Amino acid sequence: MTTEITIASDQDRPNLFAEVRMGGDVIAEVIYDAAKMSYLVQVFASHDDGSTCVDLAEFRNALLQAKEALVARGYPNLTV
Repeated sequence: MTTEITIASDQDRPNLFAEVRMGGDVIAEVIYDAAKMSYLVQVFASHDDGSTCVDLAEFRNALLQAKEALVARGYPNLTV
């Protein structure tokens, strides 16, 4: 499955976030929460309200890549 990490922003959030796309769909976002001093993962349901099954190792690597992309833009490098 193809994994793509995109750094994004929107008007409702003060900080950048990293979208995790697998197979063309956004399945999660990695967000830095300054108040909690931690990274959060927001996981999305599939577009058809069913479930999505992804390879655990691919998903873990994609989340780490997303965090690294945020760190490269100046966010803290916290151990996860």
